Amino acid sequence: MAYLEFEFDSKTLKRQVSFKAIIPYENFKGPYPTLYLLHGLGGSSSRWLHATNIRSLAERMGVAVILPSGENSFYVDIPVQNGCYGDFGAYIGEELVQVTR
Repeated sequence: MAYLEFEFDSKTLKRQVSFKAIIPYENFKGPYPTLYLLHGLGGSSSRWLHATNIRSLAERMGVAVILPSGENSFYVDIPVQNGCYGDFGAYIGEELVQVTR
């Protein structure tokens, strides 16, 4: 299993963003089913890694897990003001899916 951290320039959010990924590369047989695991308010994607058994579940089930940073946005589209927030619904639902595929 591989644990990766990525940063890229998001066209949707108009800034650099990051996400983590768990990739179970053992017994690879084509495209992975993918779970996009969102953290809650006040949390971060790291909480899934340190407070759950998501790594072992991903490996056992053969599922790639993408852990984006939601920045307390509730993952909805919020008008950009002073460089904060943005279209998180479109970022998570469209752009991040394209990037991770």
